Amino acid sequence: MTRPGEVLTPKEIYRRVWGDEPYGAEGTVAVHIRHLREKLEINPAEPRYLKVVWAQGYKIENNIYPSSGKNTK
Repeated sequence: MTRPGEVLTPKEIYRRVWGDEPYGAEGTVAVHIRHLREKLEINPAEPRYLKVVWAQGYKIENNIYPSSGKNTK
């Protein structure tokens, strides 16, 4: 991950992933986010890694790695 914690709007996610103008992108992105959560999260209903930031977009949590005292970057 290059910028964990950065909030991206659904339109920006659409542009970065599909390289196209995001007409009606919110629904498309939401479906893909749900599918990713089903694969990545232990409990997709209570996501720990891929989170929504209300009225802004989505972000990947900064602290997704277990604390081991080592630098994980």
